[in-house]
Amino acid sequence: TGGGATGQVEEFVRLCLSRTGTIYGFGAEASKADPNPRRLDCSELIEWAAARAGIPGVPDGSAAQINAAIGISVEQAINTRGALLYQPGHIAVSLGNGRTIEASGPNGAINGERNARGRPFTRGGLLRNAHGYPHHADAGNILP
Repeated sequence: TGGGATGQVEEFVRLCLSRTGTIYGFGAEASKADPNPRRLDCSELIEWAAARAGIPGVPDGSAAQINAAIGISVEQAINTRGALLYQPGHIAVSLGNGRTIEASGPNGAINGERNARGRPFTRGGLLRNAHGYPHHADAGNILP
């Protein structure tokens, strides 16, 4: 899957991917001390993985997470490993290759990879205080 991320960002992505198969549970809470949470929702996956990767200050809730992020375009986010992709009520993590890792779907759906293109994402973002995003000239010098 997409490349270019290093350090904390790559660890964040690796941790998200490690939860593939975890049961979706709306409103689930997971301790950063728990290496194997049994249930996650979209924002808790991000909060848990960021905390485990040592990225500070990632809030709970998808709207709070995208509001706390450094804003980039949806297209930039789709092409940036570890970037966030947001639509009202849902948030996903870009794999940088046109795919995402996310916790989605009520009715017992599980975390997994999905296509990022053609979906109603409205905002993209980079986790603030995270080190290891690949530098893209069109993102300027805002990348940590």
